[in-house]
Amino acid sequence: MSLETDVENNPQTQTTPTPSPRPLAPKESERNRNIHSIILVCSLALAGCFFLPWIKFLFGTPSGYDLQQLPSDEAKLVWLIPATALVALVAAIAKQGVLVTAQIAGAMPFVALIYYRVKLGEELFQILQIGAYLSLALGVILFITPRFLEKTKSS
Repeated sequence: MSLETDVENNPQTQTTPTPSPRPLAPKESERNRNIHSIILVCSLALAGCFFLPWIKFLFGTPSGYDLQQLPSDEAKLVWLIPATALVALVAAIAKQGVLVTAQIAGAMPFVALIYYRVKLGEELFQILQIGAYLSLALGVILFITPRFLEKTKSS
């Protein structure tokens, strides 16, 4: 009796190689993907608000970009809003450090509002335009939304 006839007669001894199960990479939850998308869109929109009219003066309605061109060094502070929004955008794409960067970007319009409110007084609220209001609304979304991210489990 040869070894080949034993294998042919006894089909239970024949084994086909089974692929070894590979551990699946942990999938990002649907909720986190949605939150990252919201942060990505809002940070892009916040950077875009820099080019919308922010205030109403006698000579027109300058945007954030127009304001930063004023000779005052304080006007250069408005660059912090689109700069932090772009950092939050990159963080949302990379999915790293989203919580901190999005909250900083969301707080920046309010920091600017407080700063210029102290400098200009009550009249600031009478000269604000759509770009400023949209920046504040997007700031609220960027500040609150990252708090709903689920913590990922790393082994």
